[in-house]
Amino acid sequence: MAKLNYVLLIAAIIFQVIGYVTIGFHVFFGFGMLGISFLLFLFLFILMIVERLKEKEEDDENDYRDY
Repeated sequence: MAKLNYVLLIAAIIFQVIGYVTIGFHVFFGFGMLGISFLLFLFLFILMIVERLKEKEEDDENDYRDY
């Protein structure tokens, strides 16, 4: 799962850089790249939330503080 997060982060950054560079040449393509980068960041954020909820659930299951 961590590799997927890194791939999404790198892809989102690359799309964002391409979007800002090409916005001067071709406006629609530039905004399209920025839109794709926004969607990738959103997907990455959702994956991180799901991963954190799973970790929290595991921590709750393995809680031995009530001895």
